[in-house]
Amino acid sequence: MGQYRSGIYKNLPPVNVFMKILFLNDAIPPRNIGGPGFRNFEVARELLKRGNEVYFITSCQDREQEGEETKDGIKIFNIYSNYNLKYRNYVSVCNWAVLGKIKKIIKELKPDITHVDTVHIHLSYASIKVAKKHSKAVFLTSRDFMLYYPDKFIQKEKTCGEINYKVNWLDNLRVALIIKLVPGNKLKDIRKALCLGAKQLLSII
Repeated sequence: MGQYRSGIYKNLPPVNVFMKILFLNDAIPPRNIGGPGFRNFEVARELLKRGNEVYFITSCQDREQEGEETKDGIKIFNIYSNYNLKYRNYVSVCNWAVLGKIKKIIKELKPDITHVDTVHIHLSYASIKVAKKHSKAVFLTSRDFMLYYPDKFIQKEKTCGEINYKVNWLDNLRVALIIKLVPGNKLKDIRKALCLGAKQLLSII
């Protein structure tokens, strides 16, 4: 992705491979300053600096905000979605109100990579299947446990089969283990604590 020379790659020769990268995220700054959207946008800025084309598809809850805009050189497609959140367990699987618009945008962009993050409220998991069909590769960061919520078991396997690579909390812990940030004997305890609650997790770190 551009001339990446930092970290473990710093001694490698420059690789001038520039890509068209699309992010799918329910909410991004400035309308929402939550962690996933903020971090995605920071990554997008860096990818743009390295010569890649970067786009976002996100949602908005005000019809007047729907449409295209450009922020820091990144083109953003805002798609209107506003419904009673008590139906989220169903809408998050497939939000028919936005899916057609998402499909049209991705079909026209034909991204090399689509990165999917938090889409469990508005863009819905059905957007992953659309992205897979019209992108060369799809990456999913499953930071939210809504992905594994029991009410979605009907389409869980079918939807998750549409991605090329999954990144989850356990992958991040393995990386931390490799670089010795987490002692080996703590990994099992941390995994168990995640099931029991954040309070116990804090007590063992």
